[in-house]
Amino acid sequence: MRSTRRSSRAATAVILALLTVQYPLAPAIIVVDESCSLADAITAANGDSATGACTAGAGADELQLTADVVLIDALPSVASDIDVEGSGFTIVRDPAEEAFRIFQVRSNSTLHLRNVTVSGGDAGSGWGGAASVFYGSALTLTNSTLSGNTADHGGAIYHYGNVTLVGSTISGNSAVNGGGIWTQGLLQVTAGSLITGNHATAEGGGIGERWYGTVVISDSTVSYNVADGMGGGVYISKDQGSFDYSSVSIANSTISGNSAGTDGGGLRLDGGSYYGGPITVVNSTVSGNSATRGGGIFHADGYFFTLANSTLSGNSAALGGGLYSLDEIFRGTPYLSGSIVAGNPGGGNCGGSLAIGGLNFDDDGTCVAAGPIVPGVDFETALADNGGPTLTHALFDGSVATDAAGACGLATDQRGVPRDDGACDAGSFELGSPAFTLEIAGSCPGPVVISVSTPEPDQGVSLFVGANDGSSIVTTGGCAGTELDITLSRSWRNVRTDGNGAATLNGNVAANWCGRHLQAVDRNCSTSNVVEFP
Repeated sequence: MRSTRRSSRAATAVILALLTVQYPLAPAIIVVDESCSLADAITAANGDSATGACTAGAGADELQLTADVVLIDALPSVASDIDVEGSGFTIVRDPAEEAFRIFQVRSNSTLHLRNVTVSGGDAGSGWGGAASVFYGSALTLTNSTLSGNTADHGGAIYHYGNVTLVGSTISGNSAVNGGGIWTQGLLQVTAGSLITGNHATAEGGGIGERWYGTVVISDSTVSYNVADGMGGGVYISKDQGSFDYSSVSIANSTISGNSAGTDGGGLRLDGGSYYGGPITVVNSTVSGNSATRGGGIFHADGYFFTLANSTLSGNSAALGGGLYSLDEIFRGTPYLSGSIVAGNPGGGNCGGSLAIGGLNFDDDGTCVAAGPIVPGVDFETALADNGGPTLTHALFDGSVATDAAGACGLATDQRGVPRDDGACDAGSFELGSPAFTLEIAGSCPGPVVISVSTPEPDQGVSLFVGANDGSSIVTTGGCAGTELDITLSRSWRNVRTDGNGAATLNGNVAANWCGRHLQAVDRNCSTSNVVEFP
């Protein structure tokens, strides 16, 4: 019996212990509509209690918008974990009301804005017109836009915490410093995000950072931002006389069309030290920016700055149209590797102090030991859509930059095209093997010329004709089972490519062929694009 009592007491103790365990609450969904305002919804989420006509929050909550929200008063601070699903709607301050910031995220809290536009925030002499993010807190924007906001620092966003942009846009904002964003925390701009058309009356038209900030830009674009002072696109600075903790990484991105009144039209970079981290610009295009010094990039101070496998072209400045680095004692010098700095008018492609690494190219001899390259001959002078999320300068066949960068350690070029790591092309564009393509010139009915271009030379190519775009299957031969992108396909002609992988077919086509679709299959059973008889 004694043993039974002990077992019973133990079981009771376990049950009581389980009853006191605090399990996390399941998140609540709070619908913002005519009855439940956005302000009340935030309060309900913060306190996990019903507020006004809004249901109680429970842990990390989702606020769902059902219409545009026009604010006449400032919103309560976010003091918990909140997702706002905007469903394409807009949150805007009524312009007739006094100035106020839209969102404020308190320490140890998170705000995630999805599929929403936030506009009209005005922090006045304060910081962060659309959002101010405290230390230890986080803001994430997914497929969202912050536009038309203003503040003293950070027209759209000011933060000490963590801010991440995923496929989002910061546009048309203004501030004294950091027209779009001012950061002293971790800023990540990713997945095709866009920082464009922002204005700073002092420094950092698109993005501004000082001292403790870490800026990571990948697969994104910073364009057409203006700083009346320094850093049209991005401004990085450290406090004078202090240790520098800044760290910057820009990869697979485009910095284009930005301007600064003094230094660094595209990028004004200051920092990189033992205390913080390196400043690197790799696999990127810097084009069409302007300033007094360093139209594309101005490097001010600090060590560990690397520019690798990138293209600087079409930038302009009185000194260093592409790149300018201060040459002062104790100051670091940029390390260039596998890059093209050419076609930058004004004060030469490069100016100041440079440390040359792997093979680079310029067209005026100002970039120290760089090989010669000719814009318009070796690479496309104008930015163009060559695939991928950003615009690029394409290399031409036979460019001296082909395979020039050696083993660059990069998996892809700016567009996401695989690099030949054993022999990368210099610059942000990897030419790679020719694509498998078809072209038709001429008119139907009448004479036409069909041109075939393949990645491999000396091979047979089969041409298939079909009625329309759609789907069908090759039924005979070594590539039987290959899916085509045309309907009702049938084998029509066979051609053989030459030593360059090219072939042409000349002939007259009758009227009943007009509008039919053509696709090719090579010996590897790869398929070309689809073309239509004109």
